[in-house]
Amino acid sequence: MAFSLNHALLQSANRSPDREALRFNGQSLSYSEMVGRTGTIARILFENGLKRQERVAVFMNRSFDSLASIYGAMQAGGVYVPFDSFAPPARLAAILRDCDIHYLITEDSKAPLVQQMLAEYDGIKLIIGLSDVANLKAETISWQQIHTSGVLTAPDVSVNEQDLCLIFYTSGTTGNPKGAAHAHRSMLSNVEWALEKFGFTPEDRFSNVTSHHFDLSWLEMYASISVGGTLVVVPEQTVRFPSDLAELAGREQISVWCSVPSVLMQLAQRGNLDAQKLESLRWILFAGERFPTKHLKHLMSLVPHPRYCNMYGTTETHIALHWDVPALPDDYEELIPIGKGCSHVDVMAVNPQGERVKAGESGELVIRGPSLMEGYWHLPERNAKALVRHRFSPELEALCYHTGDLVQQMPDGNYYIIGRGDRRVKVRGNLVDLDEVEQVLLTHSQVQEAAAFTVSTDDDTAWVEAAIIPKPHTQPTSSELRVHVSRTLPTYAVPEKVRVVDDFPRTGSGKMSRKDLQISAQQGISEQSHPQNGDLKETLKRYILTEILGDSGEILLEDDTELLESGLMDSIGVVRLVSFLEDNSGVKVPNDEFIAENFSSLAAINNLVERLRLLR
Repeated sequence: MAFSLNHALLQSANRSPDREALRFNGQSLSYSEMVGRTGTIARILFENGLKRQERVAVFMNRSFDSLASIYGAMQAGGVYVPFDSFAPPARLAAILRDCDIHYLITEDSKAPLVQQMLAEYDGIKLIIGLSDVANLKAETISWQQIHTSGVLTAPDVSVNEQDLCLIFYTSGTTGNPKGAAHAHRSMLSNVEWALEKFGFTPEDRFSNVTSHHFDLSWLEMYASISVGGTLVVVPEQTVRFPSDLAELAGREQISVWCSVPSVLMQLAQRGNLDAQKLESLRWILFAGERFPTKHLKHLMSLVPHPRYCNMYGTTETHIALHWDVPALPDDYEELIPIGKGCSHVDVMAVNPQGERVKAGESGELVIRGPSLMEGYWHLPERNAKALVRHRFSPELEALCYHTGDLVQQMPDGNYYIIGRGDRRVKVRGNLVDLDEVEQVLLTHSQVQEAAAFTVSTDDDTAWVEAAIIPKPHTQPTSSELRVHVSRTLPTYAVPEKVRVVDDFPRTGSGKMSRKDLQISAQQGISEQSHPQNGDLKETLKRYILTEILGDSGEILLEDDTELLESGLMDSIGVVRLVSFLEDNSGVKVPNDEFIAENFSSLAAINNLVERLRLLR
């Protein structure tokens, strides 16, 4: 049995040193080679003064080096803190301060953002992964230097299951991100459950489409390595394009797929799945958000041979409940359950008084078990509210995590999500605190009142919108306000639109009615008018600027501006752009044209439209 995540890697390498550990862009890395890279990173950190349990920021796109950096930080006795590649520098600087981080692992593509981060935080001693960058006080070591220096011997640092291994940062209600700290035992307990539950083997090939900063990544990264399988690391750009992603899954013979439902929905709608060779798939696992029943049934009709499992978890507990999806009848329209508690945890629903509710009654879901976080980093008051002792039986009282999710248990024992007990919502698998969005809007000098809410389309795609009342004699614009939010919050939390209004609808007591604002915005989706086709090129540019980039004059969009590799446009932005094109250009974008090269720039998008018009 492994006693740390890096120990699990060493065990797999000892069993099968030549077996493929990682695949990326058609290249392979064996287990022995991965151990070599991991040991080199660990040695560099150790020799530069990293102390046991000190935090290491990892700010990279998925690659061989990003995985080696994560394992290397842990092997050196450190705690890795994965950064969202598309989070604003101010938010990342806040995490650096909160964790008192002195070591940063990154890559040259992140250099401009690193410079902005370090303009607000001067505590970094060592940066691994940057070539020469001007005006940085920290020492830098480039990847070229590391790759050409040869393999270094890993330091002999004692690491056991009680040590912290990582801190995942999520939205915080105070306007600052909060970090959920996990020990090695927490992660290993989930891995051991998954290996037993799903029967993973060394022959399995796992997809890695989840970003390192998102907690679902544990199943891809650690289960595959622990069982000695192969992890197929998928580039960020490929994830944005369903046809490219489906083709990669077939070409790489993926057998275990794990992602949020929104990725699977796009695969079903745009992935040309009936033309792909997906015979190797044996498990499709999904978690992080609700999978609308009609879309799940559609996917299962296109790819019927794998087994499907709906998993539920939180950043603070990881996967805690699951439901093996049976064959769904044609007339099945009910919400799918989140299932029953996993074998390594206990779950129950409690009322506001902390008492266990009966089956059929609603209550807040609480979870106990070894996968529980150690607590939020440096937030004792928050921990006191989230981690509470409950009595599961007359003889058993244990510390539990309050999820905030309201659930109902059916007579068959399965739990169903029926809502939230707070103002946090799921957007693209990420938890967004609407109160935090409002608080950031209120920091704008021209905003008097702010309200944030969600709206959704008929296919259950949800996003955040907002409305504000401006201060007297000011005229803030929607794009200006969106850019303001984007400087503090991650892309998925930035409102798609901010309406500027004279006043909010009010309740009888004078409070703003967010529900009425939401209804009004929802009606606006179906009633919005579309521009004429004649000025499509200019309309397209304006749409990208205002609706996707949130530009207020700071982002210069030219025909050749790189939209994808730069991170200016994410997967949801691409989907929305295609819908806009189809509504306004009179053409249908076929699935085989839904590929990265056609959306890499404004010029490429215009060329696609003209080509499709000629083919009509």
